[in-house]
Amino acid sequence: MLVDTPLAPQFNVHDDGPGIPADKRELVLTRSFRDPGVSAIQGSGIGLSIVAAILRLHNFTLEIADAQPGTIMRIQCWSDVELGLSVEVLA
Repeated sequence: MLVDTPLAPQFNVHDDGPGIPADKRELVLTRSFRDPGVSAIQGSGIGLSIVAAILRLHNFTLEIADAQPGTIMRIQCWSDVELGLSVEVLA
């Protein structure tokens, strides 16, 4: 879902899957990480690392949070550095 904020657009992606535990949210952004607890789910563990790399190139922010059920990912399409802001990122 695209949200228009006072700063810039924000994309919110919500799923109803098993969720990402708080202690794994940094790890899922690294290449080839696969949590052993989701081995029955198809995937290679590279998708979110590609997303994270693209977001870094644009100085965008990714927030990963619990959606109960599932996960919500918020992509903030502005650079906190450019705006002089400090935004807490849940990863």
